[in-house]
Amino acid sequence: MKMKKLIAIGILSSASTAFASLTVSFSFTPTLNSGTDVHDLASATWTFTFSSLDNTYVNVAGRAGAVTDSATLNITGSLDVDGTYAIVDSDATNFSLIPITSGNVQVGWDQNFNLASFTFSSVTVNLFGARGPSSISTPSIGDPVNPADFNGLLISETGFSAGGGNFSFENAALTAVPEPSHTALLTGAAVLLFGVLMRRKRK
Repeated sequence: MKMKKLIAIGILSSASTAFASLTVSFSFTPTLNSGTDVHDLASATWTFTFSSLDNTYVNVAGRAGAVTDSATLNITGSLDVDGTYAIVDSDATNFSLIPITSGNVQVGWDQNFNLASFTFSSVTVNLFGARGPSSISTPSIGDPVNPADFNGLLISETGFSAGGGNFSFENAALTAVPEPSHTALLTGAAVLLFGVLMRRKRK
């Protein structure tokens, strides 16, 4: 019985490590600051979703961050470009999720820590990189990735271009969750541990 308990605890510990992988998303309706808005993007809701399978923070241009494995942009309410699009940075391919640097959380920059550029439908987006005040202590490279480092923080973007217009947005709230597969693993491990302990108690 002691061996079963140790096995269950080991599985739970492994699941807790896997818990670190995350998905970060945020939504906003941009403001048109200048130029033309032929797709009526200023009336649309933009929802970015960035997913990373990094369990520990990696080196992102000298900063502790997670590098995305997938990224999507969903557009609703535009004139003619509604849809969900897989996006990649034009220079670096992947995006970065950095919980704190110079006092800010930074989301949507490229993995080389430059402002990002990407295309969805017929629209090219340039100089995108959202940031906002972070409330956590600065993690180190190699520390476990924690959804709480991002969840609930507010980010803004003061000047990106899309199509023929220049846009901005303010105070979009980040939502960060563990990857579903890892949540299921964590739950299953907890159930296993509970079952082992209850069986021991009955004996």
